[in-house]
Amino acid sequence: MWLFLGIIFSVGTLIPGKLSLKLQYDGDQVLHIVPETFQQVQHLQHLCSTLLLDLWKPLQPEDIWAGEDLHIRVPAPLVQEVKDSLAQHMISYRVLIPDVHKLVDQSMPRERSNHRQVSESYVYTQYHPMEEIYQWMSQIQKNNSELVTQHYLGKTTENRTMYYLQILQNYKSDPKINRFLQNLDLYILPVLNIDGYIYSWEKDRFWRKNRAPYMNGTCYGTDLNRNFNSSWGSVGVSYNCDSEIFCGSGPESEPETRAVAQFIKRKKNDILCYLTIHSYGQYILTPYGSTTKPPSNSEELMHVAEKAAAALMEKYGTSYKVGPTSLILYNNSGSSRDWAHMIGIPFSYTFELRDNGTYGFVLPPEQIQPTCEETMLAVTTIIDYVGQKYFPGGAVMLTSSSLGLSLCLTVAFKWTVS
Repeated sequence: MWLFLGIIFSVGTLIPGKLSLKLQYDGDQVLHIVPETFQQVQHLQHLCSTLLLDLWKPLQPEDIWAGEDLHIRVPAPLVQEVKDSLAQHMISYRVLIPDVHKLVDQSMPRERSNHRQVSESYVYTQYHPMEEIYQWMSQIQKNNSELVTQHYLGKTTENRTMYYLQILQNYKSDPKINRFLQNLDLYILPVLNIDGYIYSWEKDRFWRKNRAPYMNGTCYGTDLNRNFNSSWGSVGVSYNCDSEIFCGSGPESEPETRAVAQFIKRKKNDILCYLTIHSYGQYILTPYGSTTKPPSNSEELMHVAEKAAAALMEKYGTSYKVGPTSLILYNNSGSSRDWAHMIGIPFSYTFELRDNGTYGFVLPPEQIQPTCEETMLAVTTIIDYVGQKYFPGGAVMLTSSSLGLSLCLTVAFKWTVS
């Protein structure tokens, strides 16, 4: 059994000095609204579209529904105008984040010594820049050469190298681990959207897309999770390159998407499980996002996801919703999860990690470690189930202690949504 973990976000650590982002968010607020009527929905859709507000949940005005949560980041110059408009239409709201800049500033790493080795300084209670994630990957491989190898995956739009880690089958030191790995390869991609991740550190904290130029460089970026060849461009996307949910010029138009797709297609007959991890919302999502028609193994997918959510909840009481994307979240096409299932990988899931919107895309660093720990339990529950199903004689229960949290499945946070 081969398992590909599309872990497309990463934990942070400290970097020398305090970062100064080009874009500032002083006075920006995040509002929580639950529209009650169709008329309120229409007004909110119009308001978000005309003022070009940053929707955090859902991601486009068309997905605003009565009775469903709406999270909007409102720029400081528009805060009063938006609140007045809501009051005029008798739409109740609650301020989730009163000052976005203050919260962003609190999440930024502070100064530390630049002379410590990455193995000593790489902690899971801080956010990391991409350079330190690369260093961490190399150090993990060096310190665990019998178990871990690092491989080239491809190049990004801005010609940066993409690497993945492979957990090998030839581990000898621990008989229990060796027995498990006889039937299992783990492939871990810590960051898919490398260019966008770096840009979110240097320029725009809430950048979501890659950095591909369009329209002669007048707009940038494709939403990579709407660029896979799974009902591409059919629903829940935009063809406007200025949009946060721009799906690209065609399926797999982006080099990052192609690199992942080509890798998985070469191994698809052996891959049984694909996991892709995002933020936020606390969901375990099953296929499909583009249609409400369930996949042939939908009951089993739901059963396993519910077991995973239950295991996750046992750690800190964090509650996750489980179900098809199109039914419990919103419609979208071109996702890697749907694509993986459509090409024959039976167990394909998306994790939307903490939280429910209190902090949204600015989750405090102190929540990184507990989110890693609880998510680890959910991931290993899925792996255990798949292993027992396909290798009942050789599979063993995988626990966080048997392979190690920081080595096998370092699940944490991308700087923002992908």
